[in-house]
Amino acid sequence: MHSALPLHRKLAIAGWLHTSAMTRLVLLPGMDGTGELFDPFIAALHGIIPTSVVRYPAHLARYESLTAWASATLPTDEPYVLLGESFSGPIALTLAAERPTGLSGLILCASFARCPSVWLTRMRPALGWLPPLPPPRALLRHLLCNGDQASPETFAALQSAVSRSTPRVLLERLREVASVDVLATVNRIEVPLLYLHARQDRLVSIQSFQEIRRARPSTQLAEFDAPHLLLQTAPEATSFAVREFLDAQR
Repeated sequence: MHSALPLHRKLAIAGWLHTSAMTRLVLLPGMDGTGELFDPFIAALHGIIPTSVVRYPAHLARYESLTAWASATLPTDEPYVLLGESFSGPIALTLAAERPTGLSGLILCASFARCPSVWLTRMRPALGWLPPLPPPRALLRHLLCNGDQASPETFAALQSAVSRSTPRVLLERLREVASVDVLATVNRIEVPLLYLHARQDRLVSIQSFQEIRRARPSTQLAEFDAPHLLLQTAPEATSFAVREFLDAQR
């Protein structure tokens, strides 16, 4: 059960409800690609912000193909802010660097511009011959939820979302992460950029933010005491930060 909202947040929400329409928020999902894991975060927006969830085809794995798919779904008749979660950070950065019409801001959540793990980069050759097996539950719980920091409902939703992609596609997407590097696109982005960092993230460290900040010094940072599943385990806190960012872009 979520704790009651602090008074200053209740007042802020009341203020947002009485202002003009908020900018649309377009959400790019994590490695599962389903977009289902955004549900707690969207609920925490309290209907204030119009949202669109991009859902990747289950058979697509390459960043190039997924970027093209996402590009075709972007709004063309209204301003919007793009949020790339985890795996989708490189996609969001690439799209933002193309300066599409209507884009007014970019948010990265527990994400990266290049492979966030030295050990994963070193393992890349081995990923080519690993058998495509479903990720073990214990590994998902340890890496994404830091053990018991996610509720049973959140972990069940994670398992359901992961099961909708085949092990082969998940492994291919992991290979993409192991070799990705779009850091050079960051300095071509002209819209404001917000980075949401999970302090207890076991997959993406603060170094990923620091690399982006060096390329784009104006990048804003919001930090939360949460595991990698940041939007799912801290939906109220992250939604508040996102609402403030969107409000500033109007």
